[in-house]
Amino acid sequence: MENVRLCTGCGAALPADTLGDVCKGCDTKADRAPRGTVVVTPSHFSPHTAPNESIPLGVRRFGAYQLIRPLGQGGMGSVYEAEEGGSGRRVALKVLHNALDSKEARQRFLREGRLAASVNHPNSVYIFGAEEIEGQPVIAMELIGGGTLQERVQQKGPMAVAEAVEAILDVIAGLEAAADLGVLHRDIKPSNCFIDADGTVKIGDFGLSKSTGGPKETELTLADSFLGTPAFCSPEQLRGDEITVASDIYAVGVTLYYLLTGHLPFESDNMVRLLAMAIERAPEPPSKWRPDLPGPLNRIVLRCLAKQPAQRFKSYADLRRVLAPFSKVAPSPATLGLRLVAGIIDKLLPPAVGALFYWALAYYSIVMESGLQSARVGAAVLGGMMLARIFYFAIPEHLWGASIGKLICDLRVVDTSRSFPGWGKAFLRAAVYVLVPNIPGAIYAMFFAKAVSPLLHPWAFAGNSDIVIALMFIGARRANGFAALHDWLTATRVIERSAYQVHRPLAEQTGETSEPRCESGCIGPYEMVRRIQETEHEEWLLGMDVPLSRTVWIRKFKTPNPPALDPALRNLNRPGRLRWLNGRRGAAENWDAFEALSGKPLVDLIRKRQPWSAVRLWTLDLAQELDAATKTGPLPQELALDRVWVTGNGHAKLLDFPPPGSPVVQSPGQPPQIIGDIEARRFIIQAAFSALEGRALSPDEAFVDRTIAAPLPLHGREFFNGFMEFIDLGEIAETLSSLTHRAAVVSRQRKLAVLASCALPVMLLAGMLSFGLLLARESVGHRSEAMKVENCLNKLDELNKPGAKDDPAQRAALETYIAAGFPKVKFNVADGPLPIQVSISTNLVKLGEEVVARHPVPSSAEVARAETALGPVLKGDSGSVKKLHDPRLFLWFIMGSLLLLPAAAVISAALVRRGVVLRVARVEIVTSDGAPARRWRLLCRSVLIWTPMVIAVGFELTGQYLAAIGLGAVFVAGVVTAIVTPDRSIADRLMGTWLTPV
Repeated sequence: MENVRLCTGCGAALPADTLGDVCKGCDTKADRAPRGTVVVTPSHFSPHTAPNESIPLGVRRFGAYQLIRPLGQGGMGSVYEAEEGGSGRRVALKVLHNALDSKEARQRFLREGRLAASVNHPNSVYIFGAEEIEGQPVIAMELIGGGTLQERVQQKGPMAVAEAVEAILDVIAGLEAAADLGVLHRDIKPSNCFIDADGTVKIGDFGLSKSTGGPKETELTLADSFLGTPAFCSPEQLRGDEITVASDIYAVGVTLYYLLTGHLPFESDNMVRLLAMAIERAPEPPSKWRPDLPGPLNRIVLRCLAKQPAQRFKSYADLRRVLAPFSKVAPSPATLGLRLVAGIIDKLLPPAVGALFYWALAYYSIVMESGLQSARVGAAVLGGMMLARIFYFAIPEHLWGASIGKLICDLRVVDTSRSFPGWGKAFLRAAVYVLVPNIPGAIYAMFFAKAVSPLLHPWAFAGNSDIVIALMFIGARRANGFAALHDWLTATRVIERSAYQVHRPLAEQTGETSEPRCESGCIGPYEMVRRIQETEHEEWLLGMDVPLSRTVWIRKFKTPNPPALDPALRNLNRPGRLRWLNGRRGAAENWDAFEALSGKPLVDLIRKRQPWSAVRLWTLDLAQELDAATKTGPLPQELALDRVWVTGNGHAKLLDFPPPGSPVVQSPGQPPQIIGDIEARRFIIQAAFSALEGRALSPDEAFVDRTIAAPLPLHGREFFNGFMEFIDLGEIAETLSSLTHRAAVVSRQRKLAVLASCALPVMLLAGMLSFGLLLARESVGHRSEAMKVENCLNKLDELNKPGAKDDPAQRAALETYIAAGFPKVKFNVADGPLPIQVSISTNLVKLGEEVVARHPVPSSAEVARAETALGPVLKGDSGSVKKLHDPRLFLWFIMGSLLLLPAAAVISAALVRRGVVLRVARVEIVTSDGAPARRWRLLCRSVLIWTPMVIAVGFELTGQYLAAIGLGAVFVAGVVTAIVTPDRSIADRLMGTWLTPV
């Protein structure tokens, strides 16, 4: 099918061969739709037919509504801006097309209203009601005044990356709420994404939505029509296969593609060709149209557009997590402490493998006498290890933005566009980090290594490199993102991975009560379900909006002539306040209907402590609503805890009356008559502190000269400490919004990082000591003859020193033994790279050569007499050799190394509050009142953690192996539990402490 033009007045689809640029339906200039946006309509319905030609706009009333202007047109109906009579509320009124008026069309039209009404979310267009007017079905919806995302791109061009991602994150939030209710949208596109006055994007037009809970209802369709816009439909949707969340994620990817580029992945003027491309052809990357797009964002879009559903993101949460770093909120730079922890892991984990290879080479050279101890081979080994370290950093930082240490610490490497560094940048960054610190070591090896023992070589290299690495960070400041030398040279930064958090459904929600059911009947358009609450002057009823299958709260007045609801409250349409739906005033009936909320009142939730992760979002909702209310109205009559409701999807709403059926919380003192900035701040503090502490607080108790008595992150405590210093409620809401990108709890990765930074050095030390012991044992076994000759050379050298008492018989025996053995053994002079080897100084080598030159080859008898005379000299190391072969020595080495870990932890807790590692990893330990734990409590906590391990080592050393294994298992289980559990470890529960992020 050919491309179309869209009328900007009524939204009608105009064929490409339409003469002129004016829509005949509304005399408005037509605008060209994006290539590939094909509007497919029923064969018996012309896209240019007026939706209801009997409705003269702006002239007559249509039922209770005055039609203002047309807003758009879809396959099912036309949408008008309308004003509701009596209330004066402006709504978007969707009217079913006359040409589609059939039983099936009506069912499908009302199904759209039901599905949309079930998704009560701030990022979804709200449905006020559905009814029939003059025989035609209509749906009254929230009026969004900012246009659509498609209009935004058409008017201003492609969006900035952060703006587009923010819009898609809003769309994802609305779609996720729908998916949680079992609703698939199936028609996601920019023209169905509406921009509210505050910039919030809301998803609308659920006309093609599918409810996974109602298979019969989902099959309703229109004859000869295609459900959806082909350019935005997934391949499986085009083929008629099963539709899942992955199908909607595909459409989200197409929408993001369009927002970023102004183009669609597949564009064609021919319908058949477009469908074939969408099903079979791989899409062009967005970077084709916009080369400056960040690489990871380019890959995210292409993954959404994968042909196979299994290759796309598995959930909206996964997609949101990867998009969050590209949002408007600036990423937090990784602190020096976190980078130090990641650096320790990256320094010790890979080199542990390299060290095993290095020590294995030493072992091979000693046992096999292979001669691999040469400086050339050693230099090649060290060079290979450095190259391996460069690739260790470069490859994962290019692919995933993080090495192993950074992954564990939840850090990422990004460039100026927030993308992972390209291959060249990643390789250069790793090369600078690996090679520059080794320059002093290389200089040392070239000019000074021959003058000292080879045992010092590795330690000289390592010590020098650590000093240089520290110097590379000397200019790191928070102002420059803690950039080190390699960060500056490659224009990269290390950031904390975003902890972007969204509202989550409540675990517990209100259910049906045992309230008596009221008599059957109706109030207005609503059927009565049950009585919720009754007083002398009024009663609250639960009603059912049958067309929308939605419950409502009805406030029915018993007294005659009750005051009418404030018009400002009737027209109020903000997600932070309860929406008024309908009402009557008259001699026969007086009532108001409001949306019935899922979830729980705050007074029920604050009976126990609520986590900071949830409270900060409720506080944000209240701050945003109060900020809007103080600026544009209407203000609530009273601010009280019993007028806050937390919905089933985790949003806090401010009510203008106590919710029906909820207990009233009386606060000391009179409520404020005028609500201003101070009163709003006091209420926010009261609500937040009550939720965090798990008890209802009065405004004075919460606000006056006190700090919060609950365990929460230090950034949360700092927020409340500086609460009164914020300029206004808008700044409070903005700050809280930024805090949603901060970690609310200590993540498993952070816990693992702390454990790894403690355990890896000790494990590496234990391994090195054990392997070194093995090498020493093998060296003694395979070089015993060389060691005897070396002992004789040392003894002869002592006799040659001035002032030494000469013993001619011993001298003669020494020279005989040296002359016989020196030519037969191989010695390594002190310039080899291997740390454990049989080597002697150049002075002893010269002495041996002089002895061989002075004496001919001794006979066997002379050598035997010399061995007899030199018995004590030749057997001088027999005791140490025997100790080297003691099997218990390995055990002592390993267990001794393991004991270093608890010893260091306990000493660190005693000297440095909460310990060095936790301080560096930006983890705080607090008590139940939120205050940092005292030193004695931290010391007891550390002792409690490590006691099973210390006792297990003691049992192991004393031969009680079963007891050692049992206690070791207890210790390991405690460690695993501490990492895996999202809450507190066993030790924290026993000591009354909590781990919180700084």
